[in-house]
Amino acid sequence: MEVRSFYTKTTKRSREQTEEEEDVVRKKTYEYRKPNIEPVLRLQEIWKTFPRQKFAFEFAKTCWQDVAVFAYESKEVVKTGARKYLVTTYHDFGHHYITMKSPRHFYEVISEDSVCHLYYDLEFKLALNSTVEPLNLLETFIQYICCQLKFVYNTPCDRTCILDLDSSNDEKFSRHLIIHLNRAAFRNNIVMGQFIRYHCDRLRALRDMKSKDEYKTTLHPRSGRQMFHMCHCPSARSLLQLFINTDRGSGLICDEGVYTKNRNFRLFLSTKKNKNTKLTVAKQNRYKSSHAVDDTKRK
Repeated sequence: MEVRSFYTKTTKRSREQTEEEEDVVRKKTYEYRKPNIEPVLRLQEIWKTFPRQKFAFEFAKTCWQDVAVFAYESKEVVKTGARKYLVTTYHDFGHHYITMKSPRHFYEVISEDSVCHLYYDLEFKLALNSTVEPLNLLETFIQYICCQLKFVYNTPCDRTCILDLDSSNDEKFSRHLIIHLNRAAFRNNIVMGQFIRYHCDRLRALRDMKSKDEYKTTLHPRSGRQMFHMCHCPSARSLLQLFINTDRGSGLICDEGVYTKNRNFRLFLSTKKNKNTKLTVAKQNRYKSSHAVDDTKRK
């Protein structure tokens, strides 16, 4: 056999074999690389837990997505009293959270440098305030806050701006108010706390007033009578009812201690550990969100 013909035949068989092998490899490669949408989405999702809040914030700073830190209490955590921390996006958290079964024990961690809406935590024990009408007290407080927002920031506010969440039970009146101002928010909750202390100090000064004229200048020290009429503030008698009885004596209906660094703020539909009262939309709520959820259908 000629050398040429020998090598030619071998080359032909090798080429045919090689082409068959390449077809097999190409087919396997195609099957491997065939796009699967769901796994890709899961890979892009951020959902990472940490035993310490510090570690969660450190990880959040490395993420290019708009992520947030949430605290939660699982069955194991409830026994020890410690919380764990979750880093994820608002979109992913909302998708999973709303499908969770009760009980939920989740809190949003309001970081010290995050812009946030004005919020209030109102509560008092019913047994210590048997003569108080809770709903009247609530409406007086809201009217006063709207008056102060108009006076201090010239920002309009009414019931339609306020998300009213209820966590009351037979022993305690409890509301969380989240105020959505038109194109306005606070730089952080520390600055917000300064505004809270300002108008709470006005109420304490009102309690110590000696005359009706002093009442007007106490609430509005810079403008007096003119601003008093402009804001339509509640009467002095109504405002004094915002002081309720507590275990430590007389105090304001709003908790002034919830405006601290990295505050944990309980979420809608969640309960405190070892408690059964969920945070739900109050019957008196008039705020409408484009992402509203009918909590009566959630268990």
